[in-house]
Amino acid sequence: MKKSGKMSTVAYWLIGISLFIIISQYESVLIGFHKPVDLYAEDFKGVERFMSVDCDLDLILPSFLEETVTHKKNGSTTGVDKYDYYPVPVFVGDDVYYIGLKMENDHEKASQVRQVVKETVAFINDEAYGDSAVAFVGGVYKMKDNIYKEMKSWLKESGFVETDAEAEKYVLPYQLKPVLPNIVRTICYICFAAIVIGIILIVVDRKVVSNRRQENA
Repeated sequence: MKKSGKMSTVAYWLIGISLFIIISQYESVLIGFHKPVDLYAEDFKGVERFMSVDCDLDLILPSFLEETVTHKKNGSTTGVDKYDYYPVPVFVGDDVYYIGLKMENDHEKASQVRQVVKETVAFINDEAYGDSAVAFVGGVYKMKDNIYKEMKSWLKESGFVETDAEAEKYVLPYQLKPVLPNIVRTICYICFAAIVIGIILIVVDRKVVSNRRQENA
C-alpha cells in the first residue's frame, strides 16, 4: 500500500513551485517587504542592499554599458532583452556615491531616463537644461562583479572619481531595478498560501491513506 496518494503529489508540486518562486526572486521578495525610501531625502543615511526605493530620479549619467540577454529553448532563440546601465549619483551629507541603474531598453520609462541623462549632461557642462525626472519605484540589488568593474572604470575615466581608492569608496556595488512592491507582496502571499494548503493536503492525504491501511489490515 502506498504511503501517500494523489493529493500528496499535487501538494508537493504546489510547495515546490511556490518555494522556487520565492527563492529565485529572493531579492525582490525582501525589497517588497521593506518600507520605501527617498534617495534624496534630507535624512537619507546611505544606500543598502534590499532597500525599497520610491523617488524622482533627476540626475542620471550617460550609459556605461549595454547588455544583450538572449533566451533560448531547445537550441532556438525565443527572445532577446536589451539593457542599459547608467550611473546614478546619490548624496549622503557632503559625499557623492554612485550606484547603477539597470533599465530595459524598451521599458516604458526608458525614454524618460534618456531625457534625464541628456539634461544631466547639459547641467554638467553648464548649459541650459530642463527639469525632467523619472518617477522611480523599485529596489537596490547587488550588481554583477563584471558590471561593477565596468562602472568603476567608466566613472574614473570620466573624471567623476580620481583614484582607485575613491572608486572603491564612492562607487557602490549596487544597482537600481524597477519592481512593483505591491505585486511582489501579492505573489508572495499567494505562494505562502499555496505552501500552507500543500502542507494541509499532505496531512489529510496521509490520514486518509493510514485509515485505508487500517481498514484493509
